[in-house]
Amino acid sequence: MRKTAAAAIFGVILAASIGCGGNGGGAAKDGAKGVDEPGLTGKIDINGSSTVFPITEFLVEEFEGRNPEVQVAASQDGTGKGMAMLADSQIDIANASRPIKAVEIEAAQKAGVEFIEVPIAFDGVCIIVNPENTWLKEITMDDLAKIWAPGSTVKTWKDVRPEWPAEEMVLFGPTAEHGTYEYFNETVNGDGTATRSDYQANNDYNALISGVTREPKALAYVGYAYYVENMEQVRAVPVVGTSGTAVAPTEQTILDGTYAPFSRPLFMYVNKASLERPEVKTFVMDSLGRSNQAISASRYIPLPDAIYASVRERVEGGITGTVMDKYKPGMSFEEVLKLEAGE
Repeated sequence: MRKTAAAAIFGVILAASIGCGGNGGGAAKDGAKGVDEPGLTGKIDINGSSTVFPITEFLVEEFEGRNPEVQVAASQDGTGKGMAMLADSQIDIANASRPIKAVEIEAAQKAGVEFIEVPIAFDGVCIIVNPENTWLKEITMDDLAKIWAPGSTVKTWKDVRPEWPAEEMVLFGPTAEHGTYEYFNETVNGDGTATRSDYQANNDYNALISGVTREPKALAYVGYAYYVENMEQVRAVPVVGTSGTAVAPTEQTILDGTYAPFSRPLFMYVNKASLERPEVKTFVMDSLGRSNQAISASRYIPLPDAIYASVRERVEGGITGTVMDKYKPGMSFEEVLKLEAGE
């Protein structure tokens, strides 16, 4: 197991929450194996993050192949939409590319919905450009703020830095329903809803990739898996972030926290009441057992097996609520550890 800062965070977080709520008793410990229960029927409804969707897509295909009488309906209408549907008991599982918000917790509480927080992977928000862009060797957080701030007057690359060409900058990005939109704008602009409005927004991340591919002067931001899947068509720009040096997004830099502040955890939020149905319980436990395979196949970054084992105990024990309430975009992993330790 790689002993990374990221792993340490989830080890501390999950151990703390499990310690407060019991050990769940009887949870499977082997994170490399799935869970099968013959004769399952029923339906499972999933919605939320487009970033998490490739993982879910793989898990659903595997699950339905072994449980043909279970119908799993998986959609990708964005983290915000998924959270709202979870609080309204319209779905069993909400995928999220950010931790649940206080207002979403409040909405769930008012509706009498309890949820279980399930971290499943790590991701890095990637700043991408067309390969024909030869001048953008690195980008700072100040550069990104100039470009994406509400009311930004940046029209050309030269407006950001005088040494860059006086060519029109073409911006692509996700819509406001997406957790990636919220995470990026919270990190860059200090507000998850604060951004310039005159960019080409799309609900489909593949459309953002296509936009950058066809437009040499383009810039966009997407999740790591979408970048890795299209490395021959787009280029990821190293970011001068928390470390003060330019860091490119890779599996290692995302896991060890050096690709900060754009490294982030990905989640599933499960309606506790839904877990009383055997098809939902089996799907969630099966997903945790097969997470490494699914996440690697989806080009995201798996958590260590020990973390998945702890999360399985969390699900088995029915431990509800969030342990990520102190987390903020842009916060270093070390800062999160200090918060969790009460420092």
